[in-house]
Amino acid sequence: METRISDLLPAAGIEPLPNPMGTDERRVREAVMRKLKEESMKNTAKRPRRAGRVLLIAAAVAAALTVASLAAAHGFGELSHEKETAAPFAGRDVVSVLPADSAQYRAYQELKDFAAGVRAGLPTGGLTPEEFDEVRAGEARIDAKYLELAHEYGLKPATEVYELRSLAELHAALGAEILPADDARAAVHRGRYDNAGTLEYSGGFTLAGGGVADYIFTYAARGAMSTAEAYVYLDEVDEWEYVTADGRELLLGLGPDKGLIYAGLESGWVLITVRAGTDGADSEAVLSESGESRGAHTAVTRADLESFAESVNFAAIDGIAERQ
Repeated sequence: METRISDLLPAAGIEPLPNPMGTDERRVREAVMRKLKEESMKNTAKRPRRAGRVLLIAAAVAAALTVASLAAAHGFGELSHEKETAAPFAGRDVVSVLPADSAQYRAYQELKDFAAGVRAGLPTGGLTPEEFDEVRAGEARIDAKYLELAHEYGLKPATEVYELRSLAELHAALGAEILPADDARAAVHRGRYDNAGTLEYSGGFTLAGGGVADYIFTYAARGAMSTAEAYVYLDEVDEWEYVTADGRELLLGLGPDKGLIYAGLESGWVLITVRAGTDGADSEAVLSESGESRGAHTAVTRADLESFAESVNFAAIDGIAERQ
């Protein structure tokens, strides 16, 4: 069960601290120490301290400093550990939800390197039946390596994958509504999930001004052979911390043609790539699946991104791993 600082402070009998997502660690630490000093003076003058009260204050202090530290450290730059090398997107940052020191990240890096080596030696283009068999054999080697690495790193592998053709199918499969109503104008309404806890869905959300923005929702469960990534030029992205109405702490980013929403949950991580930004849609999202031009998208504003973040049911997403 998630415990927020705002729950601990009233129980300890002290007023809430400044929002740590909007301040630096030094200011939070100063506020904490000021509160402790006030409590110490009250207890000395009036009565001996109650052990329970002291423990609650200590818990609030520890939680406040921990969140302040995370808020100061977390940025999309710290979630990116590599760049794309192939044209036409060479130099674009690869944002990963997996901590660089985690077993999941190391396992996926090994898998990426292995897959790149295998595919480099496979035939491409128009394939003969023999070459097609060679490609299938290469992909089978990659699949086998995936299972091998999952076992080596003690991670749960995906052994069953389910395709989704609509948001309604996604919500029916999960038994909960996690995303807002899908805009019928989205280029793609499709997704997949597996029994390891990976979830992907591509759809669109309606903007306040009546426009539409496509997005790719990804979720990766902790302790599973699971990951979620986004691809964006981070030097073009303005980012900020945002706290939803129900107290969920998020990291948001907005660039000329993309938006990002990141959430670290108890059960895993959420990374949403909005395929439009301050200048409109990115070039990859303008065409429908049939190849027809859908025209220019409405630009996405900071308020649009925050509104979309508010409409995502992160509490229900947190329970996905329990239902696998």
